[in-house]
Amino acid sequence: YSTIRTLFDYHLITEKKNLSHSTQVQYGITCQHLLNYVHIKYHVADYDIAAIDKAFVNEFFAYLQGYKRTDKKKNCTTNGALKHIIRLNKVMNIALNNEWINRNPVAAFHVRFDKVEKEFLTEEELHAIESVELKPHLAIVRDLFMFAVYTGTAYIDIYNLQNSNITIGIDPVSYTHLRAHETPEHL
Repeated sequence: YSTIRTLFDYHLITEKKNLSHSTQVQYGITCQHLLNYVHIKYHVADYDIAAIDKAFVNEFFAYLQGYKRTDKKKNCTTNGALKHIIRLNKVMNIALNNEWINRNPVAAFHVRFDKVEKEFLTEEELHAIESVELKPHLAIVRDLFMFAVYTGTAYIDIYNLQNSNITIGIDPVSYTHLRAHETPEHL
């Protein structure tokens, strides 16, 4: 007998070493959304995963976007709701692989991500970010962000940046030398 809570707990125990802290938190949020949903829909504190069917998944998706929500928290966008469905699908696949369920009803759920147009920061917004007074540890984060903005360097490349990637040219200017998504040798 396995419930939503026990399935998510099992997932955390078995996959913790493979998940970043923020990903673990996101799985916890998905679990909490599911528990809130079953509390509203079925008036129970937890729910048997074998009873999850296609209608459950469809209504949970609608719930995430505001259908029958009683909490005052912000509703999910389509893309945000889909991320919760993806996490539910992953844990339900674990249940399927362990033969705790006969089928994964989430696998049949098909909704496309909405295309989101990303806006550029204006010159005024960039200046405001550059000039704001911050605590030293946040100033470093801001400076790294501004470096990425002005150089077009990907987050993962900045994360992996090492002193060995910085050289001084003949014109005493610092240059960075990176290959796309380079992994440092010491990792």
